[in-house]
Amino acid sequence: MNLSQANAIEALANAVRTSTVTGSAVDVRKFEGVGQLLLQSSAATAGTSPTLNVKITESATSGGTYTDVTGATFNQVTDAADLTQMIPFDFSACKGFIKVVGTIGGTSTPTFGFAVGGVAQLKAGRNSSQII
Repeated sequence: MNLSQANAIEALANAVRTSTVTGSAVDVRKFEGVGQLLLQSSAATAGTSPTLNVKITESATSGGTYTDVTGATFNQVTDAADLTQMIPFDFSACKGFIKVVGTIGGTSTPTFGFAVGGVAQLKAGRNSSQII
């Protein structure tokens, strides 16, 4: 993807959480090719043996059944340090709608702050100022 043609994707998830969270459905049908998804997370601020696992799920409809996207899983986050990760995401192969799922593990109420966003190329003929 040529970065001069990249379009920002609004935050898919942005929260401080103490339990598993599933983000809202995001329509990505206007994008094509391989873009990048970005996870920014803080080290856990509480809990014993805290972990955060973040993955992307997809569905053909916004209210449909979501399944895991192969290869769209970020490395596990622990209480070690703040972290930024990027993974490639093939928008052309996507069913059309995605959700972020963040699973928190550990004991004594682990707490993580994290956000997921991304950049992608709009399909030909789309207004380049559009974001989702």
